[in-house]
Amino acid sequence: MRRRGKRELAALLTVALLAGSAACGADAGEKDAATGTAEAAAGQDTETAAGQGTDAQAGAQENLEETALSLMREVNPAEAAGTDDLYRSWYEVFVYSFYDGDGDGIGDLPGLTEKLDYINDGNPATDTDLGCDGIWLMPVMPATTYHKYDVTDYCAIDEQYGTMEDFETTIDLNMDAFIPDTYISNEFQKLDIYKRIAGIESQQEYDDMLEELIDRFGEPPKAVLNLLAIARLKAVAHQGYITEIKQLQKEIRITLYESAKLNPEGIPPLVAKYRRQLQFKPDKEPKFLFAPVGDIVQALTVFAKELMELVEEEGKSEKQ
Repeated sequence: MRRRGKRELAALLTVALLAGSAACGADAGEKDAATGTAEAAAGQDTETAAGQGTDAQAGAQENLEETALSLMREVNPAEAAGTDDLYRSWYEVFVYSFYDGDGDGIGDLPGLTEKLDYINDGNPATDTDLGCDGIWLMPVMPATTYHKYDVTDYCAIDEQYGTMEDFETTIDLNMDAFIPDTYISNEFQKLDIYKRIAGIESQQEYDDMLEELIDRFGEPPKAVLNLLAIARLKAVAHQGYITEIKQLQKEIRITLYESAKLNPEGIPPLVAKYRRQLQFKPDKEPKFLFAPVGDIVQALTVFAKELMELVEEEGKSEKQ
């Protein structure tokens, strides 16, 4: 009995130990499972937060790109309007070899002016020009070499290319001077007439242009007659070394080319003839202040013709 009792007791103790170990193992497993579940949940939260952070960064980047694009469109309205700079072209001109306007075998500014239609004639329908949108001039200032890059005077024109007066005479008057659509509706015809009026250089060319306009389009309105009169004034003023005619509030400023070849002795009598209507300012760029009476363009044309009579013989030969 004693041996049997001891054996049964040992068996019971063994079962108890095994049950305890199992319980401990179950508790540990549950704890491990709980820990694993918590870690998995934490991992999911971390991944969710990371994903949300990535989405936020992507959204911020998209907003930044939209803002940058908006700013670019504000800075470059031409791009927003659909204009593509890749399709604009500029023509670089080496004046020396472009076109000879005076027959001395060297290209010059008058030659370039004469052949501007070769670069762009202003008519998109034609295919006889290069269609360039702008001109990039190589240096035209006085220099010691043919390419003119070693400039000696940035305020002058190399004598091989011409003179400062080869540039356009500008006229700025407070009056309507244009071709209205009610007179010439076809844009190509209008552009052609504008160019031909701008090229008027004599009274005969003025008369011929006026006659043609009447024949083709009828009696010109006042704005067209003003345009013709200004073109004629411009041609005469250019011959008198006038670089600018600008209407101010109560008078008109007439600026002369600083090296104008005019007889200085003829200026005082001219001022005396107009009395209080005319003042002369012998500045670096000499100028007159003129207060015309009546038809402004007609009065300016008469004055420019009188000024042209003061051009010295040397200046006349250069202009011919």
